[in-house]
Amino acid sequence: MKKKKRFFFNKALFIASLKSNFVSYLVVTLGNAFILLVVIFILSTLSINVTKDSMSNMFNSASMERQIKEAGVSLYLSYGESIEAYDTLVPYLGENAPILYEGSIKLMELHDGTYDTYIKLVNKDYDLHYSSALNTGETEEEKHAYAKEKTLATIDTLLPLFGLGEQVEDIFPYFLTEYLDNYHANRGSTIPSLIEKTLNNVVSSYGKDVIGLKDEEIVIVQEELSKAFSVKDKNKYSEESKKIADAIVDRFSAALVDFYHVDVPTELLLDSYSENKDAYSNNKVIDGEIGYRDLTYINVVSTIMGQVFMDNYYLEALPPFVVEYVTNERGIPYYIENGEEILILDVKDRDKLVPIKSGMGKKSNILEKQYKDILTGSPYSEEEFAKAIKDSEAFFAMGYEFTDKFLKLFVQNKEQFINDDLSIKEDNLIDKVSTDLKEFAVTFIKQMFKEDKIEDITEDKYGLDGKELLEKVYDYSISSIAVYKVEYKKCLEKNYDMKTSLLVSLVKASDTLTDQLPEDIYNKLTDLSSRNLYGLVIGSMFFSMAGLLLPMVYAIMTSNSLVAQEVEDGSLAFVVSSPIKRTSIIMTKAIYQIIMITSMFLFLFVVGVCARQIAIWTGGDDFASSFTVKDLSLYTLGAYLVILAISGICFFTSSYFNKTKYSLGVGGGLAIFFLVTSILGLFGLDVMPLALRIDSMNIFNYVTIIRLFDVQAIMDGNVIFYYKIIGLIAITLITYVGAVIEFNRKDLPL
Repeated sequence: MKKKKRFFFNKALFIASLKSNFVSYLVVTLGNAFILLVVIFILSTLSINVTKDSMSNMFNSASMERQIKEAGVSLYLSYGESIEAYDTLVPYLGENAPILYEGSIKLMELHDGTYDTYIKLVNKDYDLHYSSALNTGETEEEKHAYAKEKTLATIDTLLPLFGLGEQVEDIFPYFLTEYLDNYHANRGSTIPSLIEKTLNNVVSSYGKDVIGLKDEEIVIVQEELSKAFSVKDKNKYSEESKKIADAIVDRFSAALVDFYHVDVPTELLLDSYSENKDAYSNNKVIDGEIGYRDLTYINVVSTIMGQVFMDNYYLEALPPFVVEYVTNERGIPYYIENGEEILILDVKDRDKLVPIKSGMGKKSNILEKQYKDILTGSPYSEEEFAKAIKDSEAFFAMGYEFTDKFLKLFVQNKEQFINDDLSIKEDNLIDKVSTDLKEFAVTFIKQMFKEDKIEDITEDKYGLDGKELLEKVYDYSISSIAVYKVEYKKCLEKNYDMKTSLLVSLVKASDTLTDQLPEDIYNKLTDLSSRNLYGLVIGSMFFSMAGLLLPMVYAIMTSNSLVAQEVEDGSLAFVVSSPIKRTSIIMTKAIYQIIMITSMFLFLFVVGVCARQIAIWTGGDDFASSFTVKDLSLYTLGAYLVILAISGICFFTSSYFNKTKYSLGVGGGLAIFFLVTSILGLFGLDVMPLALRIDSMNIFNYVTIIRLFDVQAIMDGNVIFYYKIIGLIAITLITYVGAVIEFNRKDLPL
């Protein structure tokens, strides 16, 4: 008896296997390659990405339109309000803040005895004139009036010698008048007590007569000024005086604070004044063509407008959510009762919310974000608020820079923007807004298309022309400002407060067509516009589904015919009885299976590369960037490893069972099960567009090895693809090695 050869490969057995299965191999290989060829050629004629890019451009244009409109209204408001603030409020603050600053310092000095000599001089002069009137026979009030008049005249002559400063000298007569009244009525009081009592009288008379403060504002000013008496350290007089003046100015600048809800930066006025009092008082030109005080006012107004921009965009920066309940134009949820709109302003009343039709919820606007806790049941987190604040900080610089440039132009060309009656020239203001918006739009458009130059955004490349987009900026700004003005007037007529009126009008003025889309539909369309549709069709539809069917059938049938069928019909008995080791028999058949599947997919890859190149030559330019050779090679690799793993499973069942019905039933059944579940699971994958995705179908992806071939990871450039295919390689090795071991172990029915 001849000794069996211990080779792991037998050439004659390999050739025999090739002859018996070559026809099916050829049909499957050519058939699969033909299908891929046709798919690529068809896709190359459809210009799928042109449609996708057009949709993407539509949403980009809508986004640009909304932001340009928002910016247009914001600039219109900031320019108009900055003119008013520069001409009225800030000069009012700029005149009174230094007075308060100097006055509070002098109060500290009065209180610590610095001016006791002067005060005693006032007292003596008053006493002298009062004594001279004792024998005139006049009433007490007449004597007091005479002595006060003479003393005021004396002090008026000596006032420049006191060194009180220009600002304090302006209000000193108010102080001295009240002081002399208190001195006459309270002769036994100490100088500090008289000063403190006089202070409240001065604030009341000066505040009402000159500044026009209300009674409640006067009380606040009195309380703030009284803090000056608690300062004992002379080195801190200036520092504490700034704090007092800042606090008081913030109170009587309530008109601006009420509208914008921002802090007036009085410290900028005080710092500028204290750094150069002469230049501030006389508005000297130190650098450039604009006076020192004017530059200070511009800085203050620009800072205010920067805060306004930041506050407005703070709401914009908060994460949006889907509004699934009915809200009014102010963003407040409501329900109807007896024909009236009842507002829902408390979380505990959420059960009264009126739901809108399922799937028709829209993305929240800046008004609805203020009621997130009611609309969603949970408020924004501290982290979300903190991030929104940080994100909105960039808009401070934007608001500041635009206002600063505008006011510097305005100061030197007031006649360009205001009439003789100080009313604003609306047309000129809007033209200025449109001009400045182009500067903003250039940067925005370049960022949106990721280009360095506006000229690089062309019709051929993007389906949009950058220069034409810039021309639309004027139309956007004109229309948004017109809508804003109309809507703001309507809001005021409805008795909305100024802040609400501003936000409601801003939302309506910046509204676009896409803003009207339900969030579900919007997300599905934007998702579709952002997808690589070639990757979807070729990667998902072909390589992970349709392109697996023929090779899978081949793997099932060939695995069965190589072992189980030969065992069942007895043909393997002749081979086993020959001097060929069992290991050589089963290893040769396994090698044959692997080689044929490998060559099948190599041919498929070559056909795919050629078809892709031909498609590019014939006008399918999209393929160059959207369907790269690297993508094709990874798709092919993934599909190849899936079929190899399935062939390993089928080869193992063929080696395990002696009957083809069991081999085909188990191996083929598992393979078909994997394919069917992967088809169903495809609808639950991220690779599927939202419009077609059914998330609950994702459960099928957990029961199929085909999902170890991650098409989405290839399209995303995610390395998880390589980790997943290790699983396919492991299945292949385990099943083929198991097949060899099982074949060598089992008893064959020979």
